[in-house]
Formats: sequence, C-alpha cells, structure tokens
Amino acid sequence: MSGSVNPRVVLLAIGLMFASAAAWLLTPRVRQHSMVAPLASLVPVKFAEWRETPLASDAVDPRAQLPGETDREAPYDDVLMRGYTNPRGDIVVLALAYGSHQRQEVKIHRPELCYTAQGFEVLRRTPVDLPLTGVSAQPARGARMLVRGAERVETVSYWIRIGDLYSRGAWRTRSHIFTEGLNGRVVDGILVRVSQIVPDAASATPQRFALQEDFLVQLVRALPANARDLLVGDAS
Repeated sequence: MSGSVNPRVVLLAIGLMFASAAAWLLTPRVRQHSMVAPLASLVPVKFAEWRETPLASDAVDPRAQLPGETDREAPYDDVLMRGYTNPRGDIVVLALAYGSHQRQEVKIHRPELCYTAQGFEVLRRTPVDLPLTGVSAQPARGARMLVRGAERVETVSYWIRIGDLYSRGAWRTRSHIFTEGLNGRVVDGILVRVSQIVPDAASATPQRFALQEDFLVQLVRALPANARDLLVGDAS
C-alpha cells in the first residue's frame, strides 16, 4: 500500500478549510440595537394630549402573513397595537412591529403590502420626510398612504428603520442588510405606523396627515432613551 497522499484530497481539504473560515468571517455577530423590554411597557399609554382608547378589532395587523409566507418566516419579535384619542375626539391607531434579525428573505412588512394582503387598495402613496423636531436632527424618511377597503378608508403615516437606514424601497433595504452583514453586523428593524379612519378619500387632507405626524413626534419625545433609540436609532 502506498503512503502517498492524493493531491485531490489535499486540495479538497484546503478548500473546505477556506470555506469554513469565510463562513465564520461573514457571519454577522454585532447587533446595532436591542429591545430591552416589551414594547407595551416601553410605550406610555398617555403622553402629551393623547390617551389610550379601546382598539377596534378590525385594525390592520402588521403580523398578517403575506402571500407565500409561512409561520416560520414571521419577521417580528414583538408587536404593539394600541388606540389613542385626544380631547377633540381624534382617534389614531399606533402599530409598532420590531424584529431583531432582518434577513434578505425575512424582513419587516411594508405597509403597502400588508394592507393589500388584507384586502385594501392603495389609492395613493407619497414619500415624505417626517421632521422629528426636538428629537433628532434627521427627519424620519417614511411615507403617507391613502388606502380603501370594503368598509372603510384610512390615512396612514409610517417609517421603517432597518439598522441605521430609513427604508423606502426593497432594493435599498436588501443592499443595506447585505453590506452590514459583510461588516459583521446583524441589523434589526422596526415599523412605526399610525393610521386613522376617515369618511372618504376626499377627507385625506394635509391636516389629517399633519395630525398623525405630530402624534409621532410627541410619541418619540415621550419615550425613554432606550425606546427612542429603538424607533429612530441613528437612521439617516
């Protein structure tokens, strides 16, 4: 029996070693943010002029599955849905959906997809910078939407933070997740959404959206520092 070593076996072993080392180096290990307590305990039930009010049972839930999605692909670690009202009788629905590990195949649901999956038609979607006056030098880069379902019309304002990026599109988000992964960072993500039922599409005035955006500013101001970091982080 020969004692020589097959060169192909050596090359294969070296290739496997390099592949293993590359996989180890490219595995993200550092998280950018973390949720230290449940969202329900971080977000106050009253702040500024807003107070909690019972939530309608048919409020659009960000956890609803999208077409082709399975239970194992749920992107959220925690979700908060809560109704608020002010002294003038305005009612808004706040939805926060947090996921600690955003991946190419499992990411925060964009509201336009979530609403569509639950039977709504997106009549209008407009990118908008939401000034966080007194909270952050950077505006929250999100969107305004007008949606119509079988029984109601809603105005919606939202932003999505993925790592240190305000996500406005799927491809930019994928690129950000990929780049952060190459740098050894696991990116988290959160959807910050507020909505109102309005009588009809003609009622979706700039004043409606201004009310929602003021609600969001007041909310972020009222949060403890760790929760504020969760919603806006250092996103740009």
